[in-house]
Amino acid sequence: HAGPVFAVSSIAVLDTKDNAPAAQKLRQGQEAMARRDHAAANALFREAAKLSPQSPLPLLALAESARVRNETDLVEKWLGEALRVAPKDSTTLSAWGSWHYARGEYQKAESFKKAAVAADPKATGPLVDLGDLYFNVLGKPEQAAEFYRRALAINPDLGGAHYALGMSLQSGAKLDAAIAEFKESARLSPENPLPLQALARALAQKGDATGALATFDQLLKMQPAYAPALLDKGDVLLSQGKADAALVEYTLAVRANPKTALAHMKLGMSQQALSRPGEAISSYQTAIRLDPKQAIALNNLAWLAAERADIADRGLAWAKQAVALNGAEPRFQGTLAWVHFKRGETAKALGILEPLVKSAGKTLPESHYLLGLVYAEKGDKAKAIPALREALRLNPAFSQ
Repeated sequence: HAGPVFAVSSIAVLDTKDNAPAAQKLRQGQEAMARRDHAAANALFREAAKLSPQSPLPLLALAESARVRNETDLVEKWLGEALRVAPKDSTTLSAWGSWHYARGEYQKAESFKKAAVAADPKATGPLVDLGDLYFNVLGKPEQAAEFYRRALAINPDLGGAHYALGMSLQSGAKLDAAIAEFKESARLSPENPLPLQALARALAQKGDATGALATFDQLLKMQPAYAPALLDKGDVLLSQGKADAALVEYTLAVRANPKTALAHMKLGMSQQALSRPGEAISSYQTAIRLDPKQAIALNNLAWLAAERADIADRGLAWAKQAVALNGAEPRFQGTLAWVHFKRGETAKALGILEPLVKSAGKTLPESHYLLGLVYAEKGDKAKAIPALREALRLNPAFSQ
């Protein structure tokens, strides 16, 4: 979820039916803002403030104009003026909350948003913003869900609030309830791709791959080049063992957004699954060039390098980089051990694998398999057989 809007004011706060001179100046100022004519906008906002000196809206509009221009001091000046004019106005209090949120001052943001709710219990904006604060920043999805529900009790047609509620429910593993919220959000916001994407992900998480793929197709029919959905659809296909179909989706995602490292990394995964190591290596290297912290790409490169003489000397560096980025991932440690083994450094490989199968890799058949393989190559069948049996106990279908 994207979090509350950073703007300190909004067109939504204006009564478009109000034909008073001040309201007309405000609308004209916002039209000037839309044209990025800030000089004209500010002049109009100042005229509105003179015509309606007791209203905080022109002052909030001036604050928003300053925010867009990154003039922090002026933002706080106009926000302060709005608070002085209307200290109990919900819109003004909420604007202060959004400003503090944007600056990472979350306790102040929470305080102002709650004050905005107290000032106007029917205002849905501060409630949704509080939900976002609790979900995105404070890591309290259950409390966030309550704020979203309160907003929806006031206005059940808030598509964004249904989406946010679904996200908070999904994080609590309440998949059926989350799916219902995503469906309602998609119905209310048919042109927003996020609810359908979230719905498809939730269906995949529930194990309904068919429903997930159908939802992704529905979304991609509306927005064929929406890269996040292409990547997610590819993930579902790859998890089904359909690497060729996943390759198609990942390729489309790379074409849609060629500077996204994740897309190149996943393209490499499908190429590797299809036994096309040369193409996979190229894709992984592109991913790392775009984002040197792509740990999976580094790990997979290291594994492939161990089998290829032309880049074998680089495999160890790639494996160490992956472990440095995420040392808690047992598969990365297993790859590092395998690279050492392929370099003839058996003692170093066993020094990683033997403790690994007793700790982070205890439940991973791959870790026991690699240990058994190293023992077998070393000629120690007495230790190799139990390790390989444990790999099969953990996964009876482990073909290797």
